[in-house]
Amino acid sequence: MKERKVDWVREDNPSPASSVVKVQKIGATDTLVGSITSEVIEGYYTHWWGGRTVPHVKGEGLCSPCLAKIGMRWAGFIHLAIPGNGRGVWVELTLTARDELKKFLEKGEALRGLHVSITREGRRLRAPLQFQRLGRVSDTTKLIRCPELRPTLDRLWGKSESV
Repeated sequence: MKERKVDWVREDNPSPASSVVKVQKIGATDTLVGSITSEVIEGYYTHWWGGRTVPHVKGEGLCSPCLAKIGMRWAGFIHLAIPGNGRGVWVELTLTARDELKKFLEKGEALRGLHVSITREGRRLRAPLQFQRLGRVSDTTKLIRCPELRPTLDRLWGKSESV
């Protein structure tokens, strides 16, 4: 059988759990307020496979979900510094939520330092995220550093070799 190369990197010695930052789910009645520490919205294509989200992988040939004709969806992530939480949280975005967030940025304005409130449209559980611009952090050097997303995704998605 021909060996297949993939872009999803295997790591048998993951970083300590302390490098994993929570992905905050925003419920129907929740409001999340914080300052974005991300420089960019980091995004990945994924599949719903085996009852969970798995990353889409590129390589020589198709990944297992692609072979099974399972569609892809895009998942983007931003990191928020939350008052009273020294580590902050990751927030997962759909394409619609990404576009909604980008509406608040003026041409050439940085994502990092934008202070936002995030809720669900109509206060429904699966409704799109809505953003309210609350201002900007005056000195972004005082914001916490945006952590690496990869340790969190490794914990969230696992490192399945079946993909």
